[in-house]
Amino acid sequence: MTIAGLFVVGAPGGTRQKTYPADPMTTLATLQVGQSTVIAASETSTLNGRRRTVATPVTVHYLACGRLPVGEDAVAVRLYKVDSRSLILDRMRKEQLTVTSVVYAMPLASGFPVALANPKTASRLEHRPQS
Repeated sequence: MTIAGLFVVGAPGGTRQKTYPADPMTTLATLQVGQSTVIAASETSTLNGRRRTVATPVTVHYLACGRLPVGEDAVAVRLYKVDSRSLILDRMRKEQLTVTSVVYAMPLASGFPVALANPKTASRLEHRPQS
């Protein structure tokens, strides 16, 4: 599950849940082209048999606005780059905090993405959480 297709929440009853102390869409609405913001979030997950909650802030960059061809129409959109953090296990079964960067084209009318760019190489290691 997500909020507006941009902010991961997690599946009901899943092993990974993300919470936001404030509505991220309210924060998103305050941005102007070229601005960025960090939205507070935390993730609760079970890794290595241990349940943990860690800070996983989301960074949003408002890249541009314009029109995107969708079918026969040109849809007015805003482009946002969203850097989401997530706790994972690496190949050595050590916990890692990674960042996944995705660019979303959000139409002004519907509020859900009409396009996104998420190359398979979009994730990077941010840091290793302290035990």
